Amino acid sequence: MSNSLLSACAQAQFDHEFRQLTEDSTLFYTDGSKVDHNLCVDASVFSPQLHAELMHKLSPYTSILSTEAYAIYTAITIAIDLKLSDATIITDSLSVLETVKNHHNPKNNYLIPLIKSVLEEAGRNGTSVKFIWIPSHRGIEGNEKADQLAKRAIRCGIEPNFKVPYSDLCAVIKEKNIYTRWRILKVPIFFTNIFNRSDKPWYFRLKTKISREIVVMINRLRSNHYNLNHSLHRKNLVDDPSCSCGSPQQDILHMIYECPLFKDGARFLRRAIDRASPSGDRISKFTHVIAEPSALLRRLILSFSKICCRHF
Repeated sequence: MSNSLLSACAQAQFDHEFRQLTEDSTLFYTDGSKVDHNLCVDASVFSPQLHAELMHKLSPYTSILSTEAYAIYTAITIAIDLKLSDATIITDSLSVLETVKNHHNPKNNYLIPLIKSVLEEAGRNGTSVKFIWIPSHRGIEGNEKADQLAKRAIRCGIEPNFKVPYSDLCAVIKEKNIYTRWRILKVPIFFTNIFNRSDKPWYFRLKTKISREIVVMINRLRSNHYNLNHSLHRKNLVDDPSCSCGSPQQDILHMIYECPLFKDGARFLRRAIDRASPSGDRISKFTHVIAEPSALLRRLILSFSKICCRHF
């Protein structure tokens, strides 16, 4: 089924399910977007009846929950200011709706009681506010429009008088401390040669789907924690880090380049690594190709692991 047909079906189902709830109401579609890992955080509000498009650019330290919550808060305040009798806020953020509904605010985010406060104000002023949750990216026109506005806000969004919630700042500090600790103490090879700060894992960017077996194996090799004696010995999982060939250290580079027991079995993998990264020492070559493993390299690594009878 084509994407256009799926979108038409989703829109038709939405219209059918919520016609009675929305036919006499002013609709507000809200959305939040966080792009390039803390570089761009944007909130948007779209109202088809009011022909209103709001794009807000927020602090890069703002969490996606706070971004979505701020968009909802903005929509409610608009409804109050315009003295609307009935407003329906349509969002794809189930987490915000559930947090507003609950009595507890586990993250101590000031935006949640702020939303509750403006909802009470709306009730006192005669504005009825309803919420509808919809799944994201299903082809519902208003939601898609709000999503586009959130992305456009990166370039032309206004910067409101917005204060980042304390809980968001604590989360950023905690993340940076963990990142620094791992970079210094744990896996320097990974952070120096492979790590690419991104919201999406490396395999998300591939054009073709790959098996979980390959993903797990490549992730182990990228992090330098895999199923060979040298790595297992560092974790106290085996007593001896040596290879059965007599080498004192059985690691992935030894298996590919040095081990006489698997020299023939690794020849195609060695050739692929050398062609993909012709300069540098062995560890530089391997970390370079494993950072963005090609389809050929993935197949050869899987094949070599089977030759070695070890799921790396």
